[in-house]
This record gives sequence, structure tokens and C-alpha cells, in this order.
Amino acid sequence: MLNIELSYDTQYVLRSGWLEGTNMYMGKTPLYIGASRIDKQNNQVLVDAELFIGACSEPNMRWKLTIELEDIQSGKLHSVFVFFQTQV
Repeated sequence: MLNIELSYDTQYVLRSGWLEGTNMYMGKTPLYIGASRIDKQNNQVLVDAELFIGACSEPNMRWKLTIELEDIQSGKLHSVFVFFQTQV
């Protein structure tokens, strides 16, 4: 399990998120969304979240975290991608 904190502008609402391997298909693991709070000084939403990283035989795994944010005014969905790697 990996604890992360997301931050984004208050004009958005977090709709969903998931993690998937990019160099080996392991399915999609949902992002578990926890408590959120507003940082009024920086006009940001801060969200605590957890994700589970799968274990496999590949010693160097590459991952893509997808986060979907909805613009409050337009209703348009925006996808944000975070790429990272884990090593054994």
C-alpha cells in the first residue's frame, strides 16, 4: 500500500483514479480516496489517497496513475497521468 496526497485547483472535483502497469498488464487497481480539505491560502484541494501496487516477477515495473478531474463550471473531464517506476 502506498499513501499519497493529491493537490489540485478548487475549480475541479476528483471523480476517479486508478493505477495500471505500462510494461506488464496487471489490470487496473482503483485509487482509494480518503479525506479531503481545502488550502484556502493556495486555492487548492488536498486529498489523502491510497493505492496498492501489485507484486510480480518483473524487477523493474513501470506504472501509470490516472486521475480524472471534473471542471465544476464546464462539467468537462480532464485526465492527469503520473508515470513512475518501482525496482526490486
